[in-house]
Amino acid sequence: MGVKIIEKPTFYVLGKAKTGLTKESYLWIPPLWESLQNSFSSIKDLILKDAKGKPQGIWGVMSDDTHSYLPWRNVAAMFDPCIKLSGEIYGMYIAGYEAKSGIHVPKGWDYWRVPAFKYATIECDTDHYSDMLKYMLFTYLKEKDYTLAGAIHEYYKNNKMFLYVPIAKL
Repeated sequence: MGVKIIEKPTFYVLGKAKTGLTKESYLWIPPLWESLQNSFSSIKDLILKDAKGKPQGIWGVMSDDTHSYLPWRNVAAMFDPCIKLSGEIYGMYIAGYEAKSGIHVPKGWDYWRVPAFKYATIECDTDHYSDMLKYMLFTYLKEKDYTLAGAIHEYYKNNKMFLYVPIAKL
């Protein structure tokens, strides 16, 4: 499979965010994407664009419920037997566009500063998302002796989706 290792400096995402139960993410994440698409015109001047004037990148960024960019606890527990899960598990997610730094954030929008990481990235599609995520977490990371260093992200560009799996904080 075509895994690439990239280093991505700190970047910013302007979009729609929410904290919710991780086991119900399929219920609360899709409406964030819908809201983002319906409101694009109000932020189009605040995002980064490529040479053709298209958004430089569209992100689905996850974080633990402390906004520390750690993996959702139920994902982290798969790798660390010391993590004991009890009660409801919450995670955070923002659907948004890569944005300029230091902007004035319009009312009703969220703005996240995503720290620099080294990522293992792989192209994916929605039909194979779960399989590709399992491959990255349980096969690729182990074969390459990497550890999960942060929350997993999704990157969308030119009608393609990529999983960004953090393997080292920069």
